[in-house]
Amino acid sequence: MPKPVIYICYATPSYMPMMKQLHDSMIRYGIKESQIDFSTVKDSGSWNRNVKRKTDFFILKCKEYKKRGLNIAWIDADAIVLDTEYKKCGIALPFYENFAGEWGMSYEYNAQMSRHGFLSNAFIFRACDKVLDLLVKWNEYTEKVQSRTPTQAAFKHMWNEWGINQCIHFVEQPVGYVWYKAHANRRPYNQVQPIIMHDIASRRMHKH
Repeated sequence: MPKPVIYICYATPSYMPMMKQLHDSMIRYGIKESQIDFSTVKDSGSWNRNVKRKTDFFILKCKEYKKRGLNIAWIDADAIVLDTEYKKCGIALPFYENFAGEWGMSYEYNAQMSRHGFLSNAFIFRACDKVLDLLVKWNEYTEKVQSRTPTQAAFKHMWNEWGINQCIHFVEQPVGYVWYKAHANRRPYNQVQPIIMHDIASRRMHKH
C-alpha cells in the first residue's frame, strides 16, 4: 500500500518568493500543511554550490523520516503545482501520492524524444536503508562531477555505475508530469497536460 508523502524543498533568500508560490499552489490544490517540509538556507556564494547541497539535504530528510518509512517527494523551489484534469481523481499529485516504489523520477528527453539522463527537479523516494545508501553514493558523485547541472549529471553516473545493480524498485514518472516552461515548444512538453510547471529560473538568475 502507498505510504503518506512528505513534500520537501529548500531555498536560498533569492528563491524564497518562488518557494512561497510553490507552497501556496500545493495548499490550493489539496496538499495538507502537515505534508509540507520546506526549509530556508543561506546562500553558499554560487548557484552551483547551492545546488550541490541537495544531496546532503536528501540524506538528512531520509534519516529523519526513515523510522516512519515515509515517501519523500522533492520539488524545486521555482516550480508550481497546476490545477489540471488529474485533480478530478481527488488528489493534486497522483503519481506521488499513489507511489509504491522505492525511487521515482523522470528521464530527460531531447527534441527527438531520446533518453539521455534523469531529471532531479522533481522526484520521490522511500525513506529506507536501501535508498539512504543510494543517496550517500549520489552525494559522493555530486562532489566529484564537473557539470552545469551537477545533481542530474551525478545521478546519471551514479545510477549507471552503481545504482542499477542495487535492485532499487525504480518507477518512471509519467512523461510531461513536470512541464518545463523554457521547453514549451519541445516534445513532450507541448503534447501533455502538465501537473507541475518548472520555471527553470536559474537560467535567468545565474550564470553557470
